[in-house]
Amino acid sequence: MAQTYKVSGVSISSAATFTNIYSCPVSTTAMVSSIYIGNTGTGDDGTKLRLTDSSVSKNYEVLTDVLVPTQATIQPLSAPLVLEQNDSISGYAISGFLDVVVNVLEVT
Repeated sequence: MAQTYKVSGVSISSAATFTNIYSCPVSTTAMVSSIYIGNTGTGDDGTKLRLTDSSVSKNYEVLTDVLVPTQATIQPLSAPLVLEQNDSISGYAISGFLDVVVNVLEVT
């Protein structure tokens, strides 16, 4: 089994819309070890994180309406998230000024 560390990031510039941050490739299991959410705007912003489980076609909010203060970064993940092939993590910004970075270990 090959193990590869990856970093995936996105700037969420569209307000009130979920934006894909990371999608687990086919024939891969991924462990998300950390998530960083930084507010690049001039005011506080709210955020949500959603995990999509493709095997059951269901979305789960793993972070709901959390405040990210102006020019601050939060690290909301307290334990790893495991993703199977085609599962994904998406982020949402109320105002649209957040940068999100995830650190992932992919096992193929």
